Amino acid sequence: MNVHRPLRARLVAMIATIAIAVLVALVGSSSPVSAHASLESSDPSPSAVLESSPDVIRLEFTEPVSPAADAVSLFDASGAAIRGGSVGSGESPTVVVLSGFPTLADGIHVVAWRVVSSDGHLVQGAFTFTVGSVDASGVDVGELIGGVLAGRSGASGVDTTLVIVRWISFLAVVTALGGLAFFVSAVVDRRRVGTMVLGSLVVLTLATLVHLAVQGVYLESTDWSGLIDSDVWSRVLDTRFGVGAVVRLALIAVLVLLVLVVPTDDDRAERRVTTSWWQSSVALVGAATL
Repeated sequence: MNVHRPLRARLVAMIATIAIAVLVALVGSSSPVSAHASLESSDPSPSAVLESSPDVIRLEFTEPVSPAADAVSLFDASGAAIRGGSVGSGESPTVVVLSGFPTLADGIHVVAWRVVSSDGHLVQGAFTFTVGSVDASGVDVGELIGGVLAGRSGASGVDTTLVIVRWISFLAVVTALGGLAFFVSAVVDRRRVGTMVLGSLVVLTLATLVHLAVQGVYLESTDWSGLIDSDVWSRVLDTRFGVGAVVRLALIAVLVLLVLVVPTDDDRAERRVTTSWWQSSVALVGAATL
């Protein structure tokens, strides 16, 4: 059976919409706007020499950030953690402040920070400053910082797992949206395409849930037991990434409903999928999901 011109035009329009959405997603992921946050300035500044112990540690980043677990920590010249203090946001979303820590003794100290970028990625680093006039020639600063950061690392394999989950999510959503685009064509077996679309949306749902769980281990730098820790889940859901994941799950549910409302009868199915409200809904919800 040949596809009528109006039907073919709608098919081309839907495919073009999805192609544009894919292109925007790819370009957006590589643009400077989506770059991870980086430390722009700090007080005290790296390698600063202070006459006395500071009252607060203030860090300013290049974009809004969310503090992760132990977002800002202090360590002495031996690499031992200095307990006490609380982390809070500063005067803007780009600022994180550590205050209420004990008076620091003379010597080299390490500030280690760990925050979450707007894109959900964890960024961390460390620098040193000195209190008082002391001879620090015997301290290997690079080794000290490396030891501190190594002690703050989490479960092995988390980064690789997140990369795999992200690609599975991307492929699942592209497969689902591609299938929905061909839904308007009378030359395809809509039942098979519908099964493929629903299967892709199930995969996307599972990948999103796994991403949420692994993201908690990633952000909290815990071992894999964090996957079932309700407190870790709660903190992840409070982040921008967590909110985005919940919105994605809601959009997936809408796409599932859009597939399920298509009748199994071919004639009725064709009338449904060629209506403007169905096509517009699929295009808008699909683009938002992507």
